[in-house]
Amino acid sequence: MFDSSMVVSSAISSFNNAALVSPDFFWAAILCIPIFIAAWIFAKPVADKFKFQNFDACLVSAGAFAIWIMARENFAVLRVSFSWTGVIIAACLVICMAMLSRRYYDGGWRVSKYIKNIKYKSRTDFALPAVVAVIAFACALPNWKAGLMHFAAVVIGIIIGYWRSRKNKQTIDPTLPISIVAFLVAFMLISQPEFFRFGQMGNLTFVHILFLSVAATLLAMYFATKFVRPAGWLKKSWYKKFKLLGRLGILFLFILFDITESELIFIALALAGFIYFAVAVRHTQKSDAEKISDARRHIWYFSLCLIGVLTAMPLLTVMGIILYKTDTRKLPADALKSLL
Repeated sequence: MFDSSMVVSSAISSFNNAALVSPDFFWAAILCIPIFIAAWIFAKPVADKFKFQNFDACLVSAGAFAIWIMARENFAVLRVSFSWTGVIIAACLVICMAMLSRRYYDGGWRVSKYIKNIKYKSRTDFALPAVVAVIAFACALPNWKAGLMHFAAVVIGIIIGYWRSRKNKQTIDPTLPISIVAFLVAFMLISQPEFFRFGQMGNLTFVHILFLSVAATLLAMYFATKFVRPAGWLKKSWYKKFKLLGRLGILFLFILFDITESELIFIALALAGFIYFAVAVRHTQKSDAEKISDARRHIWYFSLCLIGVLTAMPLLTVMGIILYKTDTRKLPADALKSLL
């Protein structure tokens, strides 16, 4: 009458559902607190030992994001035949691999640099990227369509990095592409939470929603301080009214996001945050432009830490802590307060 295999299967399913509902990333971060404390205490010796700087953190982040995206995919839970998640995954892989490929072909990581007495050693520079592309394909097996998407995205990223290196294109601020990837990852976590083992679609907890909302707000603040310049714009009385309306609007969107768990509301929340902080930066006097620049750098550190918590990658959080502790220019509290 009772099939034991069905009972076991039901028990496993119930356990998996319970695990998906709970904020696993949050408890993982709690368990990693000793690591974060050690990073806080030994930040300066570690940074001095490994010559750790902003650019290095961005490259490590690019590699970590690429590995995380390909390692966390769960094709068994996809509910639709086509999802924009696949397009976003491809975009993230292209951005990450373009950054890593540019650094590789610029000479710092070339394989031929460490090989001697081989006739065609320059050709070995293409061997490592080829191996990476094959591994990217294998990560999605047995779903060969996803494997081809991984392979194509990685190859395109490698070609872009190689082309930019050959043409000696100007290097852009590496924090910008990493911030774009971080926002895309946060969006994927809300649009396909089960696909990335983040939570159960339609049943996310308040902790999930809160951390995603804070991440969207921090990244919106970073983009606003990156692209908007202080100009002393808007009268003080009008600015106070705008701040009040802006805060109420963001609070309303947060409540709506908590109720609906909609990716469109998530985008609206991020967009509202960007407009709010953009006006705040524009209202700031030109003489405080340097303080806004310092605040932007620290906002990026906080964003990196939070994305590391959301994705259960303590490496990102540790890098954010080290960069924050070793930054010679401390956080301008007055500038940050004026943005809020």
